[in-house]
Amino acid sequence: MKIILKKIQEVKTVLFILCLTSTLLFSTAFVNQSKIDADLNHIAQIKKDSITWSASNTAKLSKDKSIITLNGNAKFKCKNFSIEADEIIFNKKSEKIFAKNYTMKTAGTDSIRKGSYGEFSVK
Repeated sequence: MKIILKKIQEVKTVLFILCLTSTLLFSTAFVNQSKIDADLNHIAQIKKDSITWSASNTAKLSKDKSIITLNGNAKFKCKNFSIEADEIIFNKKSEKIFAKNYTMKTAGTDSIRKGSYGEFSVK
């Protein structure tokens, strides 16, 4: 069991570095290599699209990896703006972001917008 936990910690460390503070949830009992490979591919695609995200509580990916749900000090950054919120949901297929209790900063300006709920487009 100690070997499995050590391996999980190594995987978490690698993913942490790749995601720049993104928290991914893993089972502490077994490491599924195909799931890890899929997560790494997904992370590479997000980085390629110049999108970064993180959360202090949880970061969940849907089964098809198209929806990211971030909870607790959630942060989302793309080329046009950045958002900090209690909760952020990003739908990669529709390129829409839903945020609760958010602060949004527009890139290249001092523009800041706050609200209790917002919907934004990454396009």
